[in-house]
Amino acid sequence: MSARLIRDKWWVDFHFDHIRYRVRSPSNTRADAQAYEAILRERVARGVPIHGEPPPPSKPTFAEIAARWLERSAVNHKPSRQRYVRCVVQSSLNPLLGHVPVDQITIEDIERYKAQKIRKGLSPNTVNCHLCVLRQCLDAAKQEGHLQEPAQIRRLHPVPSRFDVLSPEETAHLLSDRSDRPVAEMVFLAVHTGLRVGELLALTWNDVDLENKAIVVRQ
Repeated sequence: MSARLIRDKWWVDFHFDHIRYRVRSPSNTRADAQAYEAILRERVARGVPIHGEPPPPSKPTFAEIAARWLERSAVNHKPSRQRYVRCVVQSSLNPLLGHVPVDQITIEDIERYKAQKIRKGLSPNTVNCHLCVLRQCLDAAKQEGHLQEPAQIRRLHPVPSRFDVLSPEETAHLLSDRSDRPVAEMVFLAVHTGLRVGELLALTWNDVDLENKAIVVRQ
C-alpha cells in the first residue's frame, strides 16, 4: 500500500504501468486512504479515469472490529477473562451494536444499551464492566484508523458491594456438614484460605506442597 501522510493529510501515491498517480484521499485516515488506493488501482486497471468522487470506503461494523480485537487481545488476558469478554461481546454488545458501522455509534446508542441492560435486571456494576469492553473495542477501531474519537461513554454510578460475613458459630456449623466429602474439603479450604471458587476448581496436586504445608495459586 502507498498511503502517505503529507502535511496532516492522507494521500494515495502509487505507480501503474510507469505512470505515477498521486491523489488526496477523500477521508483523512490511513485505513480509508488504503481502501481508496485499492479503488483507484482497480479503476486504472480497467482504464477508467480515476478523477471524480468515488464512493467512500465502507467502515467496518462494530462486530467486525470486536472480532479482530478479541483475537489480538487474547494473549493479554487470562482464559477466564477471555471467556468473559467474548461472552459480553457476542451475547450482549453484538445483538444491539454489531450491525452498526463503527464510526456511526453514537452516545444515544450507548445510553440505549445501558437502559436496556438495566431493564433486564443487570446491576450498574455489571453494566459498567460491559462498557469497559465496549470502550476497548472502540479504542481498537481508533487505532486501526476508523475513528477520530470514540463516542463518550458515561459509566453508571456503582453500587457498593454488600458483604455478609459468617459468624464463628455459622462457620463451625458449615464445616460440621461432611455429607459430601469433596465439597466439604473445598469449603474447609475456602474458609481457611479465602480462595475463590474459580481458584479452588483450578487447583491440581502439582499446586499442593504437603511437605511444606503450602498451596500455590497459579490460576
